[in-house]
Amino acid sequence: MKTKFLLGFLLTAILLAMTVSAFSVSSDTIELSKTVKTINFSVTAGAAAVTVPDFPNIDDGFGNIIVVSTSDSVGDNGIVTAGTTETITVFYSSLPVKLAIGDLPVVKSNLTDGTDTKIVTLKFVSSFCDSGVKELYTVDSKTYELEFSISDINLVGFGDEKNNEWYPLDDLEIELDFDNVGVEDISDITVEMCLYDKSANKCVVDEGDMTLDDDFKLKDGDDKKLVVTYKVDPNSIDEAGSYVLYAKAYSDKLKEENLCLQDSESIEIMEDTFVLLDDVVIPDVVTCGETVEVKADVWNIGDDQENDVYLIAYNQELGINQKVIVGDIDNWDKQDVSFSFDIPKDAKEKTYFFELRVFDENDDLFETDNNDESKFNYNIKVEGNCAAVTEAETSASITAELDSDAIAGKQLAIKATIKNTGTEETTYALSAIGYSSWAELDSMDLKTATLKAGESKDFNIYLNVKEDAAGEQFFSILAEHDSATTKQEVSVVLEEAGAGAAGITGATITENIRANWFIWVIVIINIILIIAIIAVARRIAKSR
Repeated sequence: MKTKFLLGFLLTAILLAMTVSAFSVSSDTIELSKTVKTINFSVTAGAAAVTVPDFPNIDDGFGNIIVVSTSDSVGDNGIVTAGTTETITVFYSSLPVKLAIGDLPVVKSNLTDGTDTKIVTLKFVSSFCDSGVKELYTVDSKTYELEFSISDINLVGFGDEKNNEWYPLDDLEIELDFDNVGVEDISDITVEMCLYDKSANKCVVDEGDMTLDDDFKLKDGDDKKLVVTYKVDPNSIDEAGSYVLYAKAYSDKLKEENLCLQDSESIEIMEDTFVLLDDVVIPDVVTCGETVEVKADVWNIGDDQENDVYLIAYNQELGINQKVIVGDIDNWDKQDVSFSFDIPKDAKEKTYFFELRVFDENDDLFETDNNDESKFNYNIKVEGNCAAVTEAETSASITAELDSDAIAGKQLAIKATIKNTGTEETTYALSAIGYSSWAELDSMDLKTATLKAGESKDFNIYLNVKEDAAGEQFFSILAEHDSATTKQEVSVVLEEAGAGAAGITGATITENIRANWFIWVIVIINIILIIAIIAVARRIAKSR
C-alpha cells in the first residue's frame, strides 16, 4: 500500500514539474501587410528559459526582400527568462517598390526551452487590398458589410472573350457588381484596378488608364453595377504572357484597412503573326468630287518583324481599289500611314461600305490562329455636289401585247419587251402588279435583265383569269433600275365565259371545235347522210 502511494506521489510530482517547465505563446501565426507594419505576440516561459530566434527576412521570389526585425527587449536569439512573460514585437521599416501581389513565402521561428519546441509562422499578406480582404467592419456598434466581384468581361476585337484571351487593341467592358449586405449605409466607395504582369511583378495598367465612375454611396440592401471601359494598350503592355486583372472596392470614409473587397481574373495577352489597324481616321460624310484623307496606325502584334506590309483600300461602286505601301514593322510596334482617294463626281448620294485589308509580303491577308482576318469596314456617306444623273442615262421602255384570247376563266398570255433606252449597261428587276382583283400570276419567265445601251429583250407573263372577271381590266409591268422605276400599264378587255351567239367570235368557235371534234364529226356525217337520203328520194320520185 505504501509502495503504491509513493509511486503515485512521484508521478504527480513529475507531471507537476513538467507542467511548470512548459512554455506557451499567444499565437502560432502572425501577419504583416502593406499597412500593418508591426505585430506583437507574447511568450510565457515555464521552469526553463525560452530561446526566441529572429524571423528570417521574407523573399517574394522576385528578388524583393522584406527586412523583418524583432524588439530590442529580446534581441537576436533573445531569452525569455524562466517564469516570466515577454512581448515580442515583429516589424519592418519599409517595403520594396515592386512587391509581388499574391501568396509570398512564409517564414518561421522555432522557439524552444530545451525540452519543448513551438513554431511561430509569420505571413506577409500581399493582396491588392493593402491590408488584405476585410468583408466586415464593426465600429461604434455599427456593422458594415460589402460584397464585390468582377461579374463579366465583354470584348470587342480579335480576342477570345470566353477564355479571357486578349489581343492588343481589343476593346473591353468590365462589369463590377457591388452589394451592400449590411445594415448601415456605405459612402465614398472607391474602386481601384490593376492589370498585373506576373513576369515583371508590376501593375502595367491601373485605373488611370481605364474609364470608371466611382466614389458613390450604397444604402443598406442596395446593389450597383459599374462598367469600366479599357482598350488593351500595347504601349503599356511590354509583351504577351500571363497577367492578372485585379479590382478592389473600399470606403474612403471607413478606410481601406478596415473594409476592403477584391476580385481578380487571370488574363492571357496573346501575340500572333498578325498585323491590324487602330486609330483609323476617316470622315463619316463626304461630297461628290471630294478628296478623302485617311490616317491609321498599323500595328504588328506578332513576335517577329513583318516586312513589306501593305493595305488595300476597296469599294467597287466608287471604283476604289488602291494599294497603300506600309513597309517594315518591328514586332510589338507600329507604323503610321496616310493616303487619299477621290469620290467620283457623279457618285450616287447614299452610304457606302468602305473596306481596308492588310496583307503581308507574300500577298496573303493577315489572319489570326482563330482564322480572324485583318479586314476593317467603315461607312462613308456621300451627299452633296453630285452631278445629276439624267433620265436618259439609266432609262428603259416597256411594250406589251396580248398573245392569247382574253376570256374569263382562261389563261391569258402577254408578250412584253424591255428595252434599255439609256446610255450605259443597266440591270433591270422585272415584276407585275395590279392584277390581283381579276387574275392570279401563273408565271413570268424573266425576273432580271442586264442590257447594254439600246439592247432589248422579250419576256412572257401568264395570268390565270378569274371566272367572274369581265370587262376592261388593267395591270402594270415594272422595271426597277438603280434608284428609278419604269412602269407600263396594260389594258385587257375580257370576254365572258360561255357567251351567247351574239358574243361568239371566231376564236370561240375554233376553241369549241377543238374541244368537241368527235361530236362535230358525227354531226357532219349525219348531215351528209340526210343530204344523201334526200337526193336518193328525189331520184326515185322523178323516175316514177
